[in-house]
Amino acid sequence: ETALGEIWTITPDSSSVYSITEITGGSLINPCTLLNPDAITVTVNEFTTVSISTDSIACAGDLVALDFAFENFIGPEFEITYTSQIGAGPAISSTISNIPLLELTPDSLYSISAIPGGITENTTFELTSILDDNNTCVTLAETIATVLLAPTVNVDFSVDGIICAGDSLLTTMALTGDGPWVIDVNTPSSVTPDEIIAPSTPFDYYALEDGVYTISAIEDVYGCPGSINGQVDVTIIAVSYTH
Repeated sequence: ETALGEIWTITPDSSSVYSITEITGGSLINPCTLLNPDAITVTVNEFTTVSISTDSIACAGDLVALDFAFENFIGPEFEITYTSQIGAGPAISSTISNIPLLELTPDSLYSISAIPGGITENTTFELTSILDDNNTCVTLAETIATVLLAPTVNVDFSVDGIICAGDSLLTTMALTGDGPWVIDVNTPSSVTPDEIIAPSTPFDYYALEDGVYTISAIEDVYGCPGSINGQVDVTIIAVSYTH
């Protein structure tokens, strides 16, 4: 039995239609009658799930992308709030509003360039809230993403020497950063730089020709360029034979 004014609570697991088809009770003189059959529709939304991700490591000055991945987004617009913390500095909150559904990629990603001017230190992002226009059912999945600043890349190359014809000069490249490194070396006779792979540091390099050896470019394992110090000057002397 249901008392007058009683409120029913329903908890459907999926979208459902509820209707009253019959009403009984009352007295013989005043029986209960269903005058206007009616129905209510309860729509059960799936949770809009959001997670963030970014590059795991980046070169100094890179414009790092911050990706927001959505599942079960309804829209048509949404709002994101996140914080960014550069190094040991304070966490700064940012909100992006009125983002239309059309700006999501086919795989439901929304991306922004999260570090204006490029990365200068390790940076951590944290997703703090999301508003979906037509879905109050929201859950945050992966909420923290950190991008690390790649170590500084540098090569020192400056061991001159004098060798006899037919010999080679052992020189050493001292490298910083994460290897292996790709190094472009200009030799005295090369038209284009010789590309070599240095798997570790220090790296031994053998100079065979008379003249100047220079390094024109260096990249670490992440593709980050580096600074170059020095060059190698090789002098070959002729061997005299005594009879």
